[in-house]
Amino acid sequence: MGRWSEQYLTPYQFPEYLELIDHPYEVHTGHSLAETLRYLPRGQYADADLMAARSRFMLVGGFPELLAADHGRDRPDEDLVLGSQQLLRSDAVERVVYKDIPQSFGVDNPILLERLLYVLAA
Repeated sequence: MGRWSEQYLTPYQFPEYLELIDHPYEVHTGHSLAETLRYLPRGQYADADLMAARSRFMLVGGFPELLAADHGRDRPDEDLVLGSQQLLRSDAVERVVYKDIPQSFGVDNPILLERLLYVLAA
């Protein structure tokens, strides 16, 4: 049989997202949140295009496969919304709750752990 090699690809950050959607915008960041907040203009409304891009970025969560599914659309559709929720659930919740935490900490009933996660998130 063949061999498998896994490679870890981190989700992209907001400035990278803006570059990928051909909407370059200079976002100054610091080493901490407090330092980054000092770069933000005071008393100005955010650019409407930037606000729309930020909303979409929050929806696709920095996942390249969701960006590819969303590319070229005027507004996100239900498939993208459901796809982003399913990806987050399969990658983040299922992997961590059913694999990583039980292996690391000996959790015998990961279903209860998943329920606790949803209660805390709500």
